[in-house]
Amino acid sequence: MRELYDRLIEEGEAGIDRLIAEETQESLQLDFKRKEIDRNGEFSTKDRQIFAQALSGFANSSGGLLIIGVDARQGPDRIDRAQAAYPVADIRRFLSEARTEIGQLVQPRLEAVNVTAIESSRTAGAGYLLVYIDRSERRPHRSEAKNQKSYFKRSGASFFEMEHYDIEDAFSRSGTAILEATFHPLTQWADQDEAHCILKVFLSNTGSVIAKFPYIVFQKIDGAILPLADNQPCKIQGGTRNYLAIGGSDDVIHPGTERFMAYLQVVIKKNPEGKWMFIPAKDGRLLSMDYLFGCESGRAMKGSSSTSPIAFDLYP
Repeated sequence: MRELYDRLIEEGEAGIDRLIAEETQESLQLDFKRKEIDRNGEFSTKDRQIFAQALSGFANSSGGLLIIGVDARQGPDRIDRAQAAYPVADIRRFLSEARTEIGQLVQPRLEAVNVTAIESSRTAGAGYLLVYIDRSERRPHRSEAKNQKSYFKRSGASFFEMEHYDIEDAFSRSGTAILEATFHPLTQWADQDEAHCILKVFLSNTGSVIAKFPYIVFQKIDGAILPLADNQPCKIQGGTRNYLAIGGSDDVIHPGTERFMAYLQVVIKKNPEGKWMFIPAKDGRLLSMDYLFGCESGRAMKGSSSTSPIAFDLYP
């Protein structure tokens, strides 16, 4: 849904019109809502309840996108679909209040929420509110709206109050490992025209629980080679330009520590103009790669890395 959020920001009201023309259906990660009173940008009690329900429900589930200003109703197939646009008057005020309400309507507070407005070209001052809520690693989150002190979850195309066992399970799973990938360049040998180096790859755990079975997938490596060698710190699988470094049952990462996952071999030479360049990268390119990493029961994270020759200890 993050892709749709970004696309709608780019398309503007035309993107909203497209969703309606296509009768886009609500889903596990997409919800349409109409403001209780369209003619003003002030949050009503019902608006707060709807907003808090979505914040809690999406954060406690798989995340999702809430679009306020579009009416969704059941069609002949009994599926809720986008039917009509009802832009919110004074959308700038509504956006400002929404940003304030995000910090007040759920506990614990959410960190990964993106909110923006799309202005209407047909109605001056009006528009639509887009709210992208990521799945929270601190779940469960409770609605703090008036007369609605409940935990919600998203199932199908609806929000439901969580049962006792849902809440208990969410609390038991709330602790999670939070991993970050870091790269450490190291020069092994160098002279005035050539250097042999390695790029060490680590996963660090900034979360509160142990990360088990950590892994990192390397994609589109340019300017380095990942050797399938016995002295790699973790098991390496794959070939060509895609590789998987995966830790075993003993390769855990405790909170506040890091784990050496793999190393890449790097050769840097001077070209005829005296400029350092990576081999076998094309002339002038940086050492680059895309990667995906995570651990057991954790969410996979994407990243990319670019390293220039000056990151290594080279001769002038």
